Amino acid sequence: MKTTREIISDCLNGRHPIERTNPQPGQSKFYYMYPQENNDDTSIFDAKIIDIPDNYLSPSTISEEPRSDDIYNNVISDILYFSNYDYDQRLLDDTTADIKDSEGSIPYPYLDTKGYITIGNGSSVNNWEDFRRINWLANGHPATEEEKRLAFNRFNYLKNPNNFGGKSQYVQKIEARRFKNESKLRIDDDEAQRLMQTHLRQDLQHTRRQFSDFDRFPQPLQKVLLDIQYNTGKLKQDKWPKLYDAISRKNISDMANEVHRPDVSAKRNKWARDQILSIPPEWAVE
Repeated sequence: MKTTREIISDCLNGRHPIERTNPQPGQSKFYYMYPQENNDDTSIFDAKIIDIPDNYLSPSTISEEPRSDDIYNNVISDILYFSNYDYDQRLLDDTTADIKDSEGSIPYPYLDTKGYITIGNGSSVNNWEDFRRINWLANGHPATEEEKRLAFNRFNYLKNPNNFGGKSQYVQKIEARRFKNESKLRIDDDEAQRLMQTHLRQDLQHTRRQFSDFDRFPQPLQKVLLDIQYNTGKLKQDKWPKLYDAISRKNISDMANEVHRPDVSAKRNKWARDQILSIPPEWAVE
């Protein structure tokens, strides 16, 4: 961890410690978090230095002991906090909590609403290579290749709606818990978390490629876009033209209408809509 003196020196010399790992065209290499009057500390502004008012600069700013001024200390606390906590990870952590609330965590393989083999917090393992790479447990012990193949074949068989329970029914209507006894494979919490973080980091990269201004979006919009990509894997303009158009126009009302998904729960759709409607109106006129 850097000392207060080192952090202030970095700021005053245009070397703020938070650095983008993959800056996009038009983005600066470094960014910082500017403390808002409404205590919203999630809005990103590109800059080389943080704006510390001149009247708060004095010889004491390069000492180990911070000044007692409230404004100065608020600025310093933000710098200390964000220099030791990757912003991407904070966004992923917040999104993880929301997805866990809507997806739940299933430790055994099941077929999702589209008939894909799924595990954990909605991670798709529908092809053999993805499936076999999972750290599966069978009766508490690492699963063998044969046990993995047996389970994978079983779930591919169950994809036919006529094969589940000997009845003709659609997979979409079968709850995940109904698949609990279809195999002995399980994953632990650590594996579920690993899968989710890997999934989300890939989704974050994809979403940044889709929206060049993603890092300037309000966090509620960032979280909803990540959730859509995590859930559908199809966040593209040709799939969501009206949503992309609403975002380009910064029309919060239209955005709230366009984040609806027919294949997710009412709870999840309400969460997405509420997130969009929580965006401050001021963002639309920036």
